[in-house]
Amino acid sequence: MKIITTEVIMTHNPCDDYPESRISELIGKGKTPLEILDLPIPSQDRIWVLTREEILSDQILHEFALLCEESVLHIYEDRHPGDRRPRNAIEAKRRWLRGEITDMELSEAADAAWATWAARAAALSAEEAEEAAWAARAAEGAARSAAWVARSARSAAWAARSAQAARAARAARAAEQEKQIEFFRGLLQKMS
Repeated sequence: MKIITTEVIMTHNPCDDYPESRISELIGKGKTPLEILDLPIPSQDRIWVLTREEILSDQILHEFALLCEESVLHIYEDRHPGDRRPRNAIEAKRRWLRGEITDMELSEAADAAWATWAARAAALSAEEAEEAAWAARAAEGAARSAAWVARSARSAAWAARSAQAARAARAARAAEQEKQIEFFRGLLQKMS
């Protein structure tokens, strides 16, 4: 299995949290992709390393992407039952990886799924904007509570809901990243 060195990681311009000295401390003389998965750094940073070009084969990266897509497909399908375009695109990518369809056929399936995503993104953006507005209102309410003690119970409730939603979002993101780490682990173990 390929050895990932400090020099390899530095060619991909890591963020300021990872100067060359820190990477050298973490990597030593080099680590395999499986060893990268066990580093004591945030999941998103381990994923960042493994998704850089030339670290893993295109086959593994395509398989990883498919596992991630499949793991959240139910969210889309729950909201849009009967719309199989995203599922069809995922299935087309699997067939493409096996050499069963052409690049053009894969592109057509992806275009259909992309059109679906673009239409849904507008609706989702509106929903996210509404949630952001609600969070802003909650923050405003919390600020007013300092000035208007009489209203503090309501403002505190809004602030608590906003903080709770933020904690839940962070926890969901962390859980998803840990799931992705396990996707990588399974693929790498299967390939070694």
